[in-house]
Amino acid sequence: MSSYLSSDQDSEFYSDFENTPSKGRARSSSRASDFAADDNPDDGPGSYTSFDAYFLHASRPSRTSSNVFSQLVQPLSPDEYAASLPRALYPLPFSDASTRLLEQSHRPHLPRYLLELTEGFNLLFYGLGSKRRVLNELARACAARARAHVLVLNAFQPSFSTRDVLAALAHLPGEPQDADGVAHFLSSVRRQRLVLVVHNIDAPALRTAPKARALLAALAALDGVQVAASVDHVVGMLARRWLWHDLTTLAPYDAELAAADPASLRAMTETAAVHVLAAVTQRARKLFVLMGQRQLEALADAGNVEPTNPVDSGEVAIAYDVLFNLARDNFIATNDTALRALLGEFRDHRLVVTIGTGAMGTGEMLWIPLRKERLKKLLDGLQQQQDPP
Repeated sequence: MSSYLSSDQDSEFYSDFENTPSKGRARSSSRASDFAADDNPDDGPGSYTSFDAYFLHASRPSRTSSNVFSQLVQPLSPDEYAASLPRALYPLPFSDASTRLLEQSHRPHLPRYLLELTEGFNLLFYGLGSKRRVLNELARACAARARAHVLVLNAFQPSFSTRDVLAALAHLPGEPQDADGVAHFLSSVRRQRLVLVVHNIDAPALRTAPKARALLAALAALDGVQVAASVDHVVGMLARRWLWHDLTTLAPYDAELAAADPASLRAMTETAAVHVLAAVTQRARKLFVLMGQRQLEALADAGNVEPTNPVDSGEVAIAYDVLFNLARDNFIATNDTALRALLGEFRDHRLVVTIGTGAMGTGEMLWIPLRKERLKKLLDGLQQQQDPP
């Protein structure tokens, strides 16, 4: 007999208490052979096979072009993006009918996903659009057809933490409180299986919660536990022992963004930054130039990999202590009160974003949420105002 439990909390529970067919955890093995190709031009093209030619070509270092797209084409500002939508070839946003049609096209693949989970594989779903409805259907199918216990974790919630994972585990028989408790539950009754369905496993809440990640990793390592998760970050996680599936739906991220801070969804434009800088004192503008120059230097050291949100900006953000020393050396602010007063206007208008901790556990970090090209253009304009010809 299957049971379905859903609540307004950050977890859902699907369960079936009947026995399931036995299964084994999938194991993959690979065999690599050493190959040495003789790169001798005198031998001619017919002296080696296409198999040899492939390994000969793969043994040479790849070349990366320096003509990156971000340098050739300036990124669009929100105003430019809004103005370009009416000229788009396809109407945006996509209609409900088209998104529903895409979601229905994935339903015939549910038996395949169930078979892969039964065989011990973990599944990772990627693609543009919200994958929540399809994964919830997969969760219900796991409970009804595969007769497994299913926990659904909404990692896209900003407050998602270890407490939410433990609250979800409490729905299992015996109410286990950790990975050892789940292992005891799975071993107490023969052929018990647990499937974890994680919405947005690469969400900021999980990327900044090492304890929650450690708990999920410990659960996924147990025999009888499989994971089906979705990823939406543009630089998706690299995972081993996962089967990747395209789950493009083009559906809006309504549920995922329902609890997000509205202010964090509004990007700082160059025009807005100019207005903010025009309203502050000359000393505050000098401080902003100092911060911007350090951020550009950090971007260059990081290989010009630009963060898209405060969570990923730890490598290019400047520590408050470092900024205070720079401001004091340049006679911009001589004490903590003066520096925070100068930063106050920038923080109020989100021209400077505060990050709780840095990548190495340092203190307060500060980041300017502007693309590299626009920040450089803005700093050039400020420096011309400070040093007129």
